[in-house]
Amino acid sequence: MLTDKKAVVIKIKSCVDDVEREWECAGEYAVDGETHVAVYTDYIGNDITRTGMQIGKDAMLLHRSGGINADMLFSPENDTVLEYEAFGLKTTYVLHTAAYRVYEMDHGLWVHLEYSLNDTEGNTETTGIQDFYIFYDKPQEKRNL
Repeated sequence: MLTDKKAVVIKIKSCVDDVEREWECAGEYAVDGETHVAVYTDYIGNDITRTGMQIGKDAMLLHRSGGINADMLFSPENDTVLEYEAFGLKTTYVLHTAAYRVYEMDHGLWVHLEYSLNDTEGNTETTGIQDFYIFYDKPQEKRNL
């Protein structure tokens, strides 16, 4: 059962294949037992993607639906296979999580990921580092780290 529902600010720092991005958006947060749940919306080009995160102490499931569709399980214990569909193009990847850490802070939650995606045909490798900061403050308040 979801408890402690609140509006939050989600800040994402990303470096995927040496391309750095940083953005901030309003989101929603709740707790389900020992699992943190956060939801936010990405606006990429003319498309909208709704993203949900189920954050546990050992793994995180990232579910994306809309312009981008994927279920990505970040777990250092297991490589997983996933279908990633971006704007109508589908690719199957093996997801390897090199590092996954969750930090609970006084003002929010910080999730750190390091990973690689390899297409199942051995043609491409994508590497990424992402940090998700979920601030328990009101969405209109912005924080600097």
